[in-house]
Amino acid sequence: MDEPEFYRFNSLALTVKQYYEWQGPTPSLALLLLQKLLRIRVPNVYWPNPSLVEVLEHLPASVAGHLARALANQVAAEGFEPFLCYRTPTMANTEGCTIALRGPDRRIVALAAASISRVGGVESRATQLGCLSLRPDGTEIGTTDARPFLPRPPWVTVERYPGQSPRVIIERHRARILGEPIEVCPTDGPAYLSFFVESSRKTIAFLQERGILTPMSAAEVTKIKARRTRA
Repeated sequence: MDEPEFYRFNSLALTVKQYYEWQGPTPSLALLLLQKLLRIRVPNVYWPNPSLVEVLEHLPASVAGHLARALANQVAAEGFEPFLCYRTPTMANTEGCTIALRGPDRRIVALAAASISRVGGVESRATQLGCLSLRPDGTEIGTTDARPFLPRPPWVTVERYPGQSPRVIIERHRARILGEPIEVCPTDGPAYLSFFVESSRKTIAFLQERGILTPMSAAEVTKIKARRTRA
């Protein structure tokens, strides 16, 4: 059976704490909590299947590509070297890509991601930086500038610093793993992709078990893409 391209997000499966971590103390939080109380799901939130990864031979000559390159250049200034560019499935009117960079001692992989979407005449741009290291027992250590969205599985520990510069994210990650028995990360294309796909599938299974993500049929995805294309 083919893997689904997208999953539907069930906001009602999140706890109040997870809502707060996702939105922070904003007006949106009050609305989301009211919707949870009334058992109304947040509509039109779809999660791509990250295991359906596409390797890019060249960085796209697009806005998302330029945003990812600019972020990766800041990471490279901290001694990192790019070794892979890839993207995961996107809905219509949305594009994105990720550049993976290895640290000097290969104990850290930095992921510089960018996306842009245009729906209903509204354009939204976003970048995200994450640093990843692996312990010998297979657990993962992450440090990122992104706010939480989906709950992380127990084998992943993440610290988040929204709004901080790439240099700060990297320095804080390096401080976290100082003195830790960290494994050398898979930092060639095939080895990293194998790790990425396996890790993604484990995380998706974890979220499905908790009712947070449910697979979407190919017909559903086609219908939504067609509607977004007309928007």
